[in-house]
Amino acid sequence: MNQNKSLNNINIYLNQTEIHFYLNDEDYETLQLLVTIISTVSIVGTLLGNTLLIYVLLKNKALDRRKKFFSHQTLIFHMCVSDLCYVFFSLLPTLLISLFFVDYNLPEFLCKFQKYLSLIPMYASSFLLVATSLDRYYAICEPIKRLHYNFYKSPKFFAYASWIGALLCSMPNFFLWGRTKTSICDVIPENIWIVKGNTLFFIIFAWLLPCIIAAVLYYFVYRAAYKVNRLLFSSPENTNYKRNLLIDKNSFFIKISSLTRSSVNNIFSKKKNNHIKIPQKKLDGINRLQDDAFDKKKKQTIRLTMTIVIVSFFMYAPFSICNFLDFLNVKLGDGKIATYILFLGNLNSCTNPIIYFYFNFKYLTRVIQEIGKCLSIKNSLYSKATPSIITKTSNFKTFKDNNSDETKINC
Repeated sequence: MNQNKSLNNINIYLNQTEIHFYLNDEDYETLQLLVTIISTVSIVGTLLGNTLLIYVLLKNKALDRRKKFFSHQTLIFHMCVSDLCYVFFSLLPTLLISLFFVDYNLPEFLCKFQKYLSLIPMYASSFLLVATSLDRYYAICEPIKRLHYNFYKSPKFFAYASWIGALLCSMPNFFLWGRTKTSICDVIPENIWIVKGNTLFFIIFAWLLPCIIAAVLYYFVYRAAYKVNRLLFSSPENTNYKRNLLIDKNSFFIKISSLTRSSVNNIFSKKKNNHIKIPQKKLDGINRLQDDAFDKKKKQTIRLTMTIVIVSFFMYAPFSICNFLDFLNVKLGDGKIATYILFLGNLNSCTNPIIYFYFNFKYLTRVIQEIGKCLSIKNSLYSKATPSIITKTSNFKTFKDNNSDETKINC
């Protein structure tokens, strides 16, 4: 009986549905051990990686003396928060319950509330991926509109909308779960078909639809950033090349390039008045360097956010497919394969810091160097302070010894 209860606790760890097992005692112990190891690795990796990423983002903002994050950094910050919430609201409580609380003797409200909270980060992560894609779309494809501040097109609004949508979409879990007659926190038997509908809703709105929207948005971002940009900033020998381009003169890239060129020309025009002549080739070289730096930074941001979306899609794919098969009452053997797949989906919460540090390793090294400088300064101050303390104590000892000698003589 206890084995069945603990298995049910393991089953509901991720997929919010009931998967039936046909295991003997040895298979059950092996399954429980592997599930515990995978869950522990996911919890530790998520906590360390996302905490470090949040610290690096905040530290670099402080070092650059910026009041705000960049738009994509704001959304990555919220992704880290959602991954940490996933650990504290879903992974850790369910692991502890499955290991130490076979008989669920806690109030039913806590069961409902925990299952409600456990689903919020999963919806929030998917919605934040769409928010990141929208942010890149407005930044690359419609940058002129982005110059005029509009709260409803800002990353803060996208993040708030993602969290509100996650709170609303997770509401059914509060009513579908409860403490059953066998003293476990599980789906109420009368709500089985409603739970299956809720599972299908999750697959569509937390995985399939967000991935389709993100793919469409990044298609337009790719066109704007790579193809058009290649035309604008290529270096043809024909001087009339830019005049013959059939590209809107009001596009963002032309305006940015014209602004940089005009500012550089104004600077050198002042020097020209001071009888300093700058060749036109050097001016073109300076403009080219500015354009290349802007282009490189923009493409790196696109690659970063696009990689996060693609990795999340493939990490959630087995999880969603298993849920869909369970919705169709298709059984995958004795259930062990489905369990391993579902628990490996937890590793998705560890991937965002790895991807970010891969594309922005300089930010991590910068923070490490600053920490090293602080430690070296503290050590140098300590090393300078300790000799003075030693000299003071030695002087005090000699003074005390002299006084003691004097007292002995006087005595």
